[in-house]
Parts: sequence; structure tokens; C-alpha cells
Amino acid sequence: MTDNHFVPEILKNAGKLIKTGVSISKDLTPLMRSKANRMLILRWELRNRFPNANLSMKLHDDTLKIDGKTIACIEDELKCDGEDVLLVLNKMFDADVGDILARVKNFVVLPPKKPNPKNDDSTVK
Repeated sequence: MTDNHFVPEILKNAGKLIKTGVSISKDLTPLMRSKANRMLILRWELRNRFPNANLSMKLHDDTLKIDGKTIACIEDELKCDGEDVLLVLNKMFDADVGDILARVKNFVVLPPKKPNPKNDDSTVK
């Protein structure tokens, strides 16, 4: 779709398709998907470590918003509104989250493996 101004309207109405067996979602480029996966890991890790934290954490495309602060992966570094994400998150959660950020930074999304026809037992009879 070349006219991106239609996308928000279409996605806003996608909820009307519930229980129809049809779904619509926004596609991401492989780079954006990799960044989004890192943000999902970060959110998961933070929620597990701090289950009682009363902070809003929402993923938007390839960024994570935590109580109005936007965390993004820029040139393989996590940034929070241009600041060092470690300092911002340490302050938000009143704890050291350096180990979580290290795991998120080292997270590598591997492409799906393609089946190897030479090792496929279904072709041997």
C-alpha cells in the first residue's frame, strides 16, 4: 500500500473483524521487527523483575513507551528520549537494571530456518 495515510484508519477498524477468522495487522520491515522483538524482551524482563511496578508499558512499532518515556534502539544502542536508557530505567524502577539491558542488547533474532530437502525423510520411500 503506497498511501500510508489509510493505514491508521484501517487498523482502527480492524477490531470489527473479531470472531470472523480474519485479522489485520501492520507489517514491519525485518530491521523494525528485530528492534520490536528487543523491546518485547525488555518489557517482558521488566514486568517479571518488577511485577508490582505501576508503570504503563506499551509497544508501538519498534519502540517501547514506559510512562511517557520512549525507548528506542538507535544504531544498536538503546536510548530513552536521547538519554542513556540505563540511567532513566534505574531511576524509574529505583533499582539497577543493567543486567536486563545487557541481555536485551545481546538478543539476536535469527531468521527462520529453511527446511533442507536433503534431510527430509518424507521424500524417502
